[in-house]
Amino acid sequence: AGLILIIQPVVQSALSPVAGILADKFNPAWLANTGMAVCAVGLWGFGFVGSDTPLWIIGSLLSFMGLGFALFASPNMTVIMDSVLPKDYSIASSIVATMRTFGMSLCMGLIAAIFAIVMADRPIATETVPEFLRGMHRIFEVSVVLCGLAVVISLGRVGKGRQLEDEA
Repeated sequence: AGLILIIQPVVQSALSPVAGILADKFNPAWLANTGMAVCAVGLWGFGFVGSDTPLWIIGSLLSFMGLGFALFASPNMTVIMDSVLPKDYSIASSIVATMRTFGMSLCMGLIAAIFAIVMADRPIATETVPEFLRGMHRIFEVSVVLCGLAVVISLGRVGKGRQLEDEA
């Protein structure tokens, strides 16, 4: 399982520097939005994963998610840092880190709540695989909606380009 799960971060790590270079040459907001859209499609694909899904499909979806995360992360940070004055870089960076941690924590709570509702305090076992998969599918459905909403909201920043000139 570990070798399968490492696919997404390896792809993201390999492609993030390329996305950063592209963010310096093209509109980083477009790249970030594209990355979010790729992630939404990947999450949608995971919504169809079942107990009989071949590993190559799971690996492909994880690779696709790695591409989406790479296209999102570096360009999004570029957009954020371009929207503040250099004297405020540390504050902006700390807010990004705080929001990232908050988002991960909120999502973990949401995942736990969905599993608690679907599994109804039953242990994960062979006989509860259908309930577990139903919970997993609900989680991916919610994730697709949230990611799609983020894409729509983020479209408001596309086309605005670089906001501030460097002030020392």
